[in-house]
Amino acid sequence: MRLAAYVIIISALLHIALWVLSGFSGDALFLIIPAAIYVVLAVCLLASIWGSRWIGLLVMLGGAAAAIGSFVAPPVEPYWMFALIFGADMLAAILLFGSIWAGKPAIKAA
Repeated sequence: MRLAAYVIIISALLHIALWVLSGFSGDALFLIIPAAIYVVLAVCLLASIWGSRWIGLLVMLGGAAAAIGSFVAPPVEPYWMFALIFGADMLAAILLFGSIWAGKPAIKAA
């Protein structure tokens, strides 16, 4: 779970880097909101707050879907940064899924 939190922080840094690469464009200002949410989520994961793995999984899947959706319209930002964000979000989602799956109790046969 700690590794997933670090990947989420990397994704937040990529969001901020994308905003900087766009020349602090007003169109790219929306990238600061997910970056802030990702930092709060990473802190919650590092603190092992109950339910943060599930919330993190849903947020990362939504973030990956939004990054894929950015390929539809021509943005001001470079496409390769969206690809990096998609990769980081999907990696975090996979790590969180693995963390959730590993925490499930084993089913005992009678």
